[in-house]
Amino acid sequence: MPLMAMMAAINVIFSLFTAFVPLLSVILIIFIPLTSTLVEVYCKDRYFPIYAIATLGLSVVVSLSAIDFTLFYLIPSVVTGYVFGLMAKKNFPSLWGILIASILQTGISFAFIPLIQLITEHNLIEDIIKILNVTDKTYFNNLLILMFFVVSLIQTILSFIVVTNELRKFGVKNDNEKDWRLPVSLATILSSGIAVGLYFVYVPISLLCVGFAWYFAVFSLIFEITRKQKVSTIIMASMLLVNLFAFAGLNQFVEKGSEFILLGIAPLCISLISLGFYFLKKQK
Repeated sequence: MPLMAMMAAINVIFSLFTAFVPLLSVILIIFIPLTSTLVEVYCKDRYFPIYAIATLGLSVVVSLSAIDFTLFYLIPSVVTGYVFGLMAKKNFPSLWGILIASILQTGISFAFIPLIQLITEHNLIEDIIKILNVTDKTYFNNLLILMFFVVSLIQTILSFIVVTNELRKFGVKNDNEKDWRLPVSLATILSSGIAVGLYFVYVPISLLCVGFAWYFAVFSLIFEITRKQKVSTIIMASMLLVNLFAFAGLNQFVEKGSEFILLGIAPLCISLISLGFYFLKKQK
């Protein structure tokens, strides 16, 4: 219980700081998940909702002028910390934990945009459109979910690096040394297939699935690098680079809005290559 109170107090102080220096939120969102992770790791699961409610309630009270920080940054960060804590407790693979946390962050952020607009009369989406000088709103709206996911993924990965390094100081480690090539390859193929199928139904989710496919493909590449598999690493890295250059060179020749589907080619090929190496290893 003292740990919960201390971590909640730290979160409240962070919220108070952002009320006076809003730019601090960009840095703090990377470190805030650590407090929630420590609570989940060292306290019983049933106490976490109490900690979360206390943190969010007190943060709203002390930073009413920056309530958008609480809704848009603090809540997703608390959820991310909870996921990281579960990962450490249950020895859950970081690959899936990072993805789940990123998806949750994306969903929470979207859910609170209308509420923030209602409370503060501040339209975040319109601000982004103005900053990026967007002229085609339909095109922008198709990419919006993917953009939020990429930002959430980057934030989650940075937070994961911070949290993992700090947990090691407490003797908490997560064993992720298993061979995940088979499920990751299948997940990549599934994501690519859904991306193609949903493109004709709902483009934003289709492009989000392309993002998932790239996430799994990059993880496959990292797996080969950490295992010092030179041949497969070179092939996979080359495919990703060629796909990026092909995307840059060919997007002007395809229908606007559909060019991002081109980015699904390399992940699909990488998954097939990864499967090939996986089954070759099994046969030896």
